[in-house]
Amino acid sequence: MRKFSIFLSLLLIASATAVTQASSASTVQISFVMMNPQTKANVGSGIQVSIYPVNHPQQRTNTTTDSNGVVSFALNQERYGLDWYCGPCNAPARTNGATAYLLQPKSDGTFEVLSMADEPVAQNSAGVWILTTEIQKPAKSNSPWKLMSPQPDLGGSARLMFLLTNGKVMVQVSNGGVESRQKWWLLTPDINGNYDTGTWEQAPSPKDYNPTTYSGAVLHDGNLMVFGGEQNATDAGVVTNGTNICQIYNVETNSWRLIAPPNNGQGDWKALMGPNTTLADGRILIGASPDGSNANESMLYDPITNSWALTGTNKVAENNEAGFTLLQNNKVLTTQQPAGTLGTGTTIAEIYDPATGLWSSAGETNALFNFVEVGPALGLRNGNVLQTGALGANGLYNPTTNSWSVVPPFAKLKNGLQLVAQDNEAAILPNGNILTITATYIHATISGNGIAPGRSMAPARYEEYDWRTNSWIDLPDSLLSVPSWGGPNMTFFLPLPNGQIMIEERGGIQFFTGTGSPEASWAPVVSSVSSLDLAPKTQYTISGKQLSGLTQGLHWGDEWQATTNYPLVRIVNNASHHVFYATTSGISSTSITPMVPSTFNMTIGSDVENGPSKLYVVATGIASLPTDITISGGSNKIAEEKAATELKAKQESDAKAAAELKAKKDAEAKAAADKAAKEKVAADALAQQKPTAVSKPLAKKKVITCMKGNLTKKVSAIKPVCPKGFKKK
Repeated sequence: MRKFSIFLSLLLIASATAVTQASSASTVQISFVMMNPQTKANVGSGIQVSIYPVNHPQQRTNTTTDSNGVVSFALNQERYGLDWYCGPCNAPARTNGATAYLLQPKSDGTFEVLSMADEPVAQNSAGVWILTTEIQKPAKSNSPWKLMSPQPDLGGSARLMFLLTNGKVMVQVSNGGVESRQKWWLLTPDINGNYDTGTWEQAPSPKDYNPTTYSGAVLHDGNLMVFGGEQNATDAGVVTNGTNICQIYNVETNSWRLIAPPNNGQGDWKALMGPNTTLADGRILIGASPDGSNANESMLYDPITNSWALTGTNKVAENNEAGFTLLQNNKVLTTQQPAGTLGTGTTIAEIYDPATGLWSSAGETNALFNFVEVGPALGLRNGNVLQTGALGANGLYNPTTNSWSVVPPFAKLKNGLQLVAQDNEAAILPNGNILTITATYIHATISGNGIAPGRSMAPARYEEYDWRTNSWIDLPDSLLSVPSWGGPNMTFFLPLPNGQIMIEERGGIQFFTGTGSPEASWAPVVSSVSSLDLAPKTQYTISGKQLSGLTQGLHWGDEWQATTNYPLVRIVNNASHHVFYATTSGISSTSITPMVPSTFNMTIGSDVENGPSKLYVVATGIASLPTDITISGGSNKIAEEKAATELKAKQESDAKAAAELKAKKDAEAKAAADKAAKEKVAADALAQQKPTAVSKPLAKKKVITCMKGNLTKKVSAIKPVCPKGFKKK
């Protein structure tokens, strides 16, 4: 991977030295020279740099560099955060956000500069700060990370991801614009079951529903419900803050339909921005938004009756950026810092019982929160719940004893800054560990009057919780660019049925593969399949135990929920080893209680290859033992490929035989020609070797006498003949 380095030179201007000094007006003039790591020169003009007081982050000051790559600010004696955007510095990276910095005043009136990337920060001999940070690390041979190849061009960055009951992944994309948020995409794994080389296709979009910061849940009928959002845009581009729109995506028909919101959208249910989870019986528990008079209430959506009912009215803490976590006893855990307790360390936990519709106390946690934001609370496969805290402290909840124990805090950087899990995601790995993401969080020292409690600062870091040793594992750096200023709260996870975690960062999509193997007792157990001879467009029923797994698989700090505790069916053809997913529906229960019995239905597509195959039920990345089945009426691809292979083999055999015959004839003709040539050469050689014939002696002439009357004439010749009229004497 290409390494990007951002060089930020801080020129501290003072009266007589380069060291920062306080002015008479108690401000410090600081100038920053931005360096382009590609050219090793300053970035020139037009690069945006932002600076903001930590206690007043809303008072952000944006400016752009001059022709020399310089920006200047007058700072008071308080802490400031700095971030900047440099497209030319990072091109062709997908993200252009740079590592953030903290400017911290010292007692002598100067400032120190701390890198959120934990890189050493030093001054040169002239007192100029030089910051060098890597925002993208080189790939390593033993890296657990794998990039999607190629990175998809979806018209924006992927956001919340849902694992559908047909094995596909649905993704909404966004680049911040309304037009981009109208795009929804489907990812289908390749023929070998790999998602990192899968195929993308655009899906239809729900009408006038293009939300941000919303949630979704897979229903027991196999469809997907998405609802609410802190902001929504209509198809015409009209943006509103807060929405209670609820839409259901039909997996089979690839279409959306609108359903009524809680209380028909009346009263304090005009927006759905609270926590939510799917109960074991399929109902969806949604907490009221925190800005209403009923902020401690919840609603239950029943998909069977398509109706809403009020519940949980005795909850102590309001539903303010909290999360709901399904437990193995089918109850729901939530943790929250009550309103008005900021800075007191008070964090309470409550339990919702679906049987009574009431909340009860789950004690006080040791995972301290910051203001109202919380980290994810995800169930382990042993039934305990890991709650990460927004101040770096973490806790473990035991539902059996209704008590909390300490989990080691996240590490601190070398510069002393604390890593935290604040409003971010966590996902379960097949080995039982939990993958999460952290970042530094700079806390405000004042609160109230709408002042934010602090700010999460990039870059983000991945951590793995080892449930056996109750410890954290530092992971190798991600292959993607770090998220920009938003840190981890714009990074999305999704556990896949092949055991990988699909991760979307602002820099693209990558996949994490953990080490180790799951315990055998964690796997779904298939008791029966209504038929072992399967055909398309026919519904079959699978019965078994633990078919939805032992954990929800995924959890966010509050909104952005997309849990995966429901059964999928994977089919692998014995001959080709090609992988296919059936579509599941009619799920009787998504309880995560160990060995709880349940049933569900499935249908296979016409693309599933005919012949003997293996069927697996998969839940939260762990597969059951295989069941032998036979597919008919599906794809004849194997038979067609076999026939094509046999035909090709015959054609090749015939061609080979013809070639061999021709070669034989050619060889015979050549042999005959060679023989004739050899015979001629031999004859010529023999002729040259014969002795010269002896010349015969010349014949002697004879003389005869010829007479004609009285005339005589002598004739001399080898064979003398008398002339005409003469006779030989």
